[in-house]
Amino acid sequence: MRKSLKHEKRSIRIGGVKKAPVERKKMIKGQPVAFRPQDSELCETFNLAMDATGADLTELIQRAIKHGLDQAVQEYDEIVLASLSLGTVVSFDVLKQSADRYKIASWFTTGSPLAKLRRVGARPSDLGVIAPANVARWLNLYDTTDIIADAIGPQFPDYRLYDVFVQVGNDPISAHDYFNNGETLDLLADAMR
Repeated sequence: MRKSLKHEKRSIRIGGVKKAPVERKKMIKGQPVAFRPQDSELCETFNLAMDATGADLTELIQRAIKHGLDQAVQEYDEIVLASLSLGTVVSFDVLKQSADRYKIASWFTTGSPLAKLRRVGARPSDLGVIAPANVARWLNLYDTTDIIADAIGPQFPDYRLYDVFVQVGNDPISAHDYFNNGETLDLLADAMR
């Protein structure tokens, strides 16, 4: 029976006295990770999802993206995919394996660490099945003040992607807030028209 992913507080009752939530340990890729359910609803959701599926977090997020894309294929002729930060990496991994299942009109990577990951060898330059036939336009939005983001076009020379500088903020924290930036929103709106 599959467990619900709804948030529920976990606490222990001993002799009718309710004790505070306890710290639980999980193993992720062989490393122990401590979760304290009272700290974050996301952690609790993650714990329940781990218990329900036995998958690691990466697999769960990739499945969620694939599920969303599968639904979009059924409802729309074209898809505009917008991703931010680590989400650009997860989207890249999903599209690398299965972009040929979708018709992506525009893919926005914003605040992407892909260039840094390529430089340190954490991601290959191989695009898998990402091609202009299934990802018609790839726009990478970055702010040079954002310590996470870079232009990524040079890292994937076999694919014509567009690196677009946007002035998001004046410090490293505010410079990563792409979805509250007028220029970013205008580009997304234009893609959806």
